Amino acid sequence: MQKLIFIVVVLLSLNITATNTFAETVDVTGTIVIPYKSGFFSSNPNDKSNLEAMNLAKEQAWKLYTAKFNDAKMKIYQNKKDIFNKKIDDFIQNVKIIDKKINKEDKTVTLAIRVTVNETAVNALINNESAASKQKSGEGEPFVFLFLAREAALIKSYDDKVVKVNKSETLSGTQDAYDSNDNSDVEINRVEAESKITTGGSTERKKSKISYDVTSSQDIDAAMGNVLSTGGFEIISYDDVVASCGGVDKKLIQQEFKESDDVSTETRKSILDSTRECEAVYFATGTIDIGVQDTDPVSGLKRVTTSVRGQVWNITKKLPRKVASVGPIQYSGLGQDDQVAKRNALTLSADAAAKVILDQLNSKDLK
Repeated sequence: MQKLIFIVVVLLSLNITATNTFAETVDVTGTIVIPYKSGFFSSNPNDKSNLEAMNLAKEQAWKLYTAKFNDAKMKIYQNKKDIFNKKIDDFIQNVKIIDKKINKEDKTVTLAIRVTVNETAVNALINNESAASKQKSGEGEPFVFLFLAREAALIKSYDDKVVKVNKSETLSGTQDAYDSNDNSDVEINRVEAESKITTGGSTERKKSKISYDVTSSQDIDAAMGNVLSTGGFEIISYDDVVASCGGVDKKLIQQEFKESDDVSTETRKSILDSTRECEAVYFATGTIDIGVQDTDPVSGLKRVTTSVRGQVWNITKKLPRKVASVGPIQYSGLGQDDQVAKRNALTLSADAAAKVILDQLNSKDLK
């Protein structure tokens, strides 16, 4: 039997777009080149070779898709790889042949396909066996998160401070002469001068100072709460913590985030103490900074870019322990106008950040 040698050439195209909803599917393009067998009365690939090429192309597209997983998600996937392989057709949809070339001289077929991966189904399977998802309703660990959306309101920049120093130095002297006519000394005011100039200096740069407007976090709360609660955690509003157990009011926290990337030590202690008193296990905090607003060159829609970062702490003990973190990662949202694009970008950022957090918690079997 002739031994087949496979030659694989793979192209990747990931398409994730946020318009009025955040993306739940990913498009992947893969190309594969393999030798083929022809039929008795044809020089073209037989049905078995065509099927083999299609399956290998789908397999390569799937490998490319999973290659983009973050470390935590990849760890979970590796433990469930056999389950995914058995259900691969449940995740890969809309398979389309975008190019097919048959080289009859070399007896190879080149097949390029584009597939749509159902990312919602992928995430569902990954989260299905997690420790948190196995908790009954109301029995999951209490989770409080405080994420704020910020937009630069004032950027104060400073010119470089330049200091120049010029130092000059003059050397002079006198010379005595003897008059041979009257044998007397005569002083001649003859000055020899030498100038020496030294130059130098320094440049001092001061970083720009940014003041932010802190906007409503309702869209963020909804998006993150949906992901974390579906993952098995019990979400508690920080406003409810303040009402029941005290702590710093959210408006004061927003005020601190207007001028800084973090809260003061006193504010942080007050937040953790009150959240711990309300018997929460996890506390997450972070910011989503609203950045560039422009026009998407492909769709012509308005585009807003955001940057999200955050951390999750287990606060059951006196000293909080970091159990997950995300960012800074940038995301872009599209819309008919700036406001719609901004809202879509915030929702996409919050949803993506929550999924990264959930992956990290699940990879550690936390509940």
